[in-house]
Amino acid sequence: MGVDVRSVKRWESGDAQPSGAAESVLAALEEMLRRDPSATDDLIALLAAAVTFGGLSYWLLQLLERMARTGEKPAASGRDPGFHG
Repeated sequence: MGVDVRSVKRWESGDAQPSGAAESVLAALEEMLRRDPSATDDLIALLAAAVTFGGLSYWLLQLLERMARTGEKPAASGRDPGFHG
């Protein structure tokens, strides 16, 4: 959702309220669970997938930015020669 952990802590403690996109996403999640409380596992899987996709997108963006800076081209194997993972 693009919010800081500190913001979430303030929401949970009641010191602040979410607004904008965060408020809309949280309201939709709450509505989903209200309609079908057994959907908790599905919701957790959805959130895990979103986090995974976001992480992979971030890694790809970093790789492309590095290649643009250094003028590198992808290796024939498709692996980044600087990646040791």
